Amino acid sequence: MSDHKTHTTHKPHGGLARQSTNLIEKSATFNNISEKKSSRKDKRSNFLSLGFFGEGNPSRALFNQTKNILVIGCKNAGKSLLLRNISRTCEVRTMRKLNKHQNTINSLPALTIQTVPTIGVENATCTFDNQPLAFREVGSQLSPMWPSYFEQSSTIVFVLDVSNCSKISGPATEIQSMFHNLMSGQSGKPKGVAIVLNKSDVASAEDVEKVTGFLRVKELCEEYSKHYNVPKNQHLAIVLEISSSTGYNIQELLTWLS
Repeated sequence: MSDHKTHTTHKPHGGLARQSTNLIEKSATFNNISEKKSSRKDKRSNFLSLGFFGEGNPSRALFNQTKNILVIGCKNAGKSLLLRNISRTCEVRTMRKLNKHQNTINSLPALTIQTVPTIGVENATCTFDNQPLAFREVGSQLSPMWPSYFEQSSTIVFVLDVSNCSKISGPATEIQSMFHNLMSGQSGKPKGVAIVLNKSDVASAEDVEKVTGFLRVKELCEEYSKHYNVPKNQHLAIVLEISSSTGYNIQELLTWLS
C-alpha cells in the first residue's frame, strides 16, 4: 500500500499510461479467454459425467484411462471364450501395429475352444488401440450379486447364447432385471450396455430373430437410451451378433468398447 502514496497525486507519464492501459487490456483479454476455457471445460466435464463422449462408445474415457467392463450372462453362454478371443484379438492387433512379421503372428498359440464354467470372478486385461481395458467376468452362479458390480463398471456386456432357443427364459429374467436396476439409478451414472448375441455362427437367422424378439433386446436398449435422453447415434446400448469361437465381430465389439 505504501508504494502508491507518492504517486496518487501525480499524472502518469504518457508512456507509462499507455503501458498501464496495455497491461489492463491484456489482463482483461486473458481473463476472458480463461473464462471461456473454463466454461468449455465445465461443459465437457458435465457431458463426460453422464458416461459418454463423442459418437462412439458412451463410456469413452479421456487420457486413456482404464475402462472397467463387466461381463455377465447365463451358464454356457460363452463368456470365458469371448474374453479369451478378445485378448488374442488385441494381441494380434498390437503385433501388427508394431509391424511384426506374419509368421510371428501365426506362431501365437492356437485359441483353445474348450472352457469350463466360471466359478466366482475372472479378470482379464488388454489394450485395444491404446485404450486399456479391464474385463471382469462374474459367473452365472453369482447372478444375484451382479448388481453389486454395476456401479464400479463403465460398461456391461451381457452375453446371450442364441443357438439354443429352448433356454431363453433365464436370460429374459436377468436382462429385464439388469435394465430395471440401471434405470432405477441405483448403479450411479448411465452405463454403456452391449447385448452380444453369441454363437451366431451355429444359429440360424430364424433362431436369432426368435431370441431377440422374445427377449425384446432391441426395444429394451432403445427404452434405456430414451430414459437417459441419449440420442441413438450416441450408442448408449447396442445389440451385436458375435461368435466367440470364430472371432466374428469381436473387433467390432472392441471398437465400441474402446
